[in-house]
Amino acid sequence: MQKSPHFKEKIDTPVWRDLIRLAAELDGFPKYMGQHPGGMIISSTPLVDIVPVQRGAIAGRYVCQWDKDSIDDAGFVKIDFLALGALSQLQEAVELIRQRTGKRVDLSRIDFEDKKCLRYAWQRGHHRIFQVESAAQMQTIIRLRPRNLLDMAHEVGAVRPGVGVNHGVQEYLARRSKKKTVTYDHPLEKRALERTLGIVLFQDQVNQLAIDVAGLIPAKPTR
Repeated sequence: MQKSPHFKEKIDTPVWRDLIRLAAELDGFPKYMGQHPGGMIISSTPLVDIVPVQRGAIAGRYVCQWDKDSIDDAGFVKIDFLALGALSQLQEAVELIRQRTGKRVDLSRIDFEDKKCLRYAWQRGHHRIFQVESAAQMQTIIRLRPRNLLDMAHEVGAVRPGVGVNHGVQEYLARRSKKKTVTYDHPLEKRALERTLGIVLFQDQVNQLAIDVAGLIPAKPTR
């Protein structure tokens, strides 16, 4: 592609110079404001005396205008509370069972290897089941047909952007169904990837690969 003879002239005009200068000044600025769904800041001093705070969309809720990095730099204690609606639904279900049967279900005693429950998850994949209710999850669980809790972990872990790179999900399913053999790019990968058939499904596997293949050493805590 040839550049227009007027290209240099346009760049040298004040408008383009101002645009380049302003773009550099805007670099690094937040594109939009978002509220962390579970971020809590703890301070011994009222936050309104230290940082800019504004009212949230929900009555009685306030939002700190600093981001997580600025909060960390200032030395505040920041805690993330992951709020899942499914946990409330489980609690309500346990209470309904107690009211109707007089028995209280102990969730810590549930059989995680219940074959009927696992079979229901993939035979009735169109049902809304927590953690596997998205279209991609439902398609994958039907193809994977989990037999135990570890299979379920593999299924949920597979439907992630990082795993999808280079057709990781399709490759894992093909190896699991014996349509393809399990292979490794290097023998040193086996310890990290053997449990997932040679495919990276979990973040900790990346760390293990860095140690086993690249020879990196885990950093020691500084405090």
